[in-house]
Amino acid sequence: MTPSAAQAEPSPQQPATSSVDLQNPQQGVADPVAAMRPLVRDCKVGQIDVNTAAPREIERALHLAGPVAAAVVSGRPWHRTVDLISVPGIGPSKETLLVERACATPTELPPPTPLACVTGGDAVDLQSASLEQIASRTGLGRPAIERLIAARPLPQNLEQIVAPRVPGVSRPAVKRLVDDRAVCVTPAPFRFAGTSWRWASGRHGAVVSAEDPKYALFVPPGRVAGDTGAWATVKPLPGELGVLPSADFHIHGPWTPEVAVRVPAPPHSEGIDDVVVAHDRGDGDMSASFNQGTAESMTPEGRVVTAPASSLSTFTTYLPGSCGDPGRTGLFACSDSAARDTSDRALSVQWATAMARTLALAATNCDVRNVRARTAGFTTSGLGCVADMNGETGEWTFENKSSVLLSSGVVFPAVPKGGTFDGSAVRGDMGVLSNWLADSAIEQGFLPPNGKLTVRKAVGSGDTVLDAAAAIGWSSGWVSAQQVVSVVDEALDLLPLDDLDRARKLYVACSAELGLLAGADFAGALLECLSEPLVDLLERAAERYAGDDLRKSKLASAARLVARFLGKAFIAVDLALSAAGVWQSQGRTVQMRTLSPPPPPPTTGRFDGPSGDHTYIARISDGRTYLVETVNGGRPSRAIHIGTNGLFNCLAMSRYVVDDVQPSQEGDRFVLILPGGTTPVVDLELTCDPAGSAWSYTGVRHSGNVSDNVILKMPDWLGTGSWFIDGDGKISSIDDGGTYLCLARAHPVIYNVPFDRISAWPDVADHPAACS
Repeated sequence: MTPSAAQAEPSPQQPATSSVDLQNPQQGVADPVAAMRPLVRDCKVGQIDVNTAAPREIERALHLAGPVAAAVVSGRPWHRTVDLISVPGIGPSKETLLVERACATPTELPPPTPLACVTGGDAVDLQSASLEQIASRTGLGRPAIERLIAARPLPQNLEQIVAPRVPGVSRPAVKRLVDDRAVCVTPAPFRFAGTSWRWASGRHGAVVSAEDPKYALFVPPGRVAGDTGAWATVKPLPGELGVLPSADFHIHGPWTPEVAVRVPAPPHSEGIDDVVVAHDRGDGDMSASFNQGTAESMTPEGRVVTAPASSLSTFTTYLPGSCGDPGRTGLFACSDSAARDTSDRALSVQWATAMARTLALAATNCDVRNVRARTAGFTTSGLGCVADMNGETGEWTFENKSSVLLSSGVVFPAVPKGGTFDGSAVRGDMGVLSNWLADSAIEQGFLPPNGKLTVRKAVGSGDTVLDAAAAIGWSSGWVSAQQVVSVVDEALDLLPLDDLDRARKLYVACSAELGLLAGADFAGALLECLSEPLVDLLERAAERYAGDDLRKSKLASAARLVARFLGKAFIAVDLALSAAGVWQSQGRTVQMRTLSPPPPPPTTGRFDGPSGDHTYIARISDGRTYLVETVNGGRPSRAIHIGTNGLFNCLAMSRYVVDDVQPSQEGDRFVLILPGGTTPVVDLELTCDPAGSAWSYTGVRHSGNVSDNVILKMPDWLGTGSWFIDGDGKISSIDDGGTYLCLARAHPVIYNVPFDRISAWPDVADHPAACS
């Protein structure tokens, strides 16, 4: 629910005030479970989700009888896996197994809260009350209450904590207490999928902190409407430009203003008091709180900015331009409270410096969609890279995505070097002046914001390298020019075609006169050259529209802006000087090479395990697994996604795993690159019979079915460990990940080998496994 869509009246016990004390935003908050640590409800690798898994999967993973696994399913949704002890047939002896092998993700967000405490009610809160308070209201014995308190955080379904989970608390007792409304349970805070959830009641309010406590939502008492309360959430987001702190804040129920949000100050803003908190309302509308409407402070974790909020969604902190900066026109309303003494030039330098440092620190891998387009190295933040194959030609597409909140951006070199390649750069369609600037940048061998560069390479054409470091001078000139292009572009669009042609000729003449100098010299001198004649052209054009006041006004306004801002041409030089050291230090490159097609099919039966059906399992680097069907144990024919850990574990009992397989894209098809060729992935339902043939986990030299030259891997839930059986049938440990990946490129893997079978392997090598 959008907060502004339900502005309910606050609780009468705590009337809402008009504003939050930003210096002390937690004032008045009395959350009864404030000290309770949020429960992490994400699943770890290898864990089974008891709220979504099939009964057979639960049965196998947790070693349960069929009826017991069915009881687990009927008891959903579970709050914590340890609460499964309440299910008859499980018991406390399985507590360690439940914690290590299972997880319980939320099945509904926001989660239901049937036992949330009612404002003004006399029920005792089992989540926060003392032993004496619980005893006086429930009649439970002291030992049972002590165990109940130790079992916190408690779920909203109290049947999940009956004995033997909490000895002394019986199912009839729970039913009596709930039916009599003698007890309530404040919903426990938790984290899931990057979002922090905490209950905020109208009576007590709440402070919701993310895992990084610099992000927080302050809900004072009296803000949340209703008798019980509502969930409130904080989710940090990937930062604007890859670094500007940003987070999503919500109250999932009716509430009344005002609340407060806390976000980290932007990096490299030390000593700058004028930080802006921008609020994206989610409907295309933006607003901002400047230094007069925010509070900055230091916390043990770092510098933060607190801002008031009358509606909630995404908030971001950044360094602003000036109040008169047309780059902010249409984004933020400029009020009297935003006036400041800092000069336009100093603010521009601050912004460009922070942006340059960001680009220097952040790096992004190229998105390799086909491993035959071999790629090494990193691009920098703002320069996207996709590597793919078009038939037998490798294609690398670099896209300048650096446009940011203030309509500025950076420029990257666009001239690859080395090897044999075809390359072409094109610009995106922007405004008139932006297009002219972009064309000049491309003519000089640079890639402007919104531009794309495609590099094409054939097999055997050698290595080609692209410099991914930002171009200092051009980037500075671009930032400077973008202060006025949004307004000038609109004015140029109003010009008659003959005047627009004159403006274009002015630009071409200035470019020719300057000889297309590189860097800040070109950017600054070009703006200086254009200033006076462009002002004159716009003023004369305005006079020609005597009968069109709106058009005349826009042209005249543009002329004044050009006179004001293009006269400050050497802002570009300041930007270059402030950012040069950082940009020059990047030195990032992307290396490109097109590889030959995959190798021929392997020897028939190389990957046949005891399943006897000529299938094996392929595993890619993100953990997804696929059952690969082959033609008589040779060429692969298709791959079927294995949807659950339980199904993988069952299939791996009788099949080899080919690890670190590379995925790719062929047109609209998702494929795997396997020994013998690429194989399409299809979506089919898989089943597995655990009673079929299985690995003996003993070698063929000792009457087992494990051949030589294979890798043995112990179960992930027991730790990380792997061993190699060499050509002589001897076992040796694999001591590091690099050796494992090297061996896995040539040898299949048997997963989930019991450690006692590894320890009992009779033939042991006298050295660790090696691979080159």
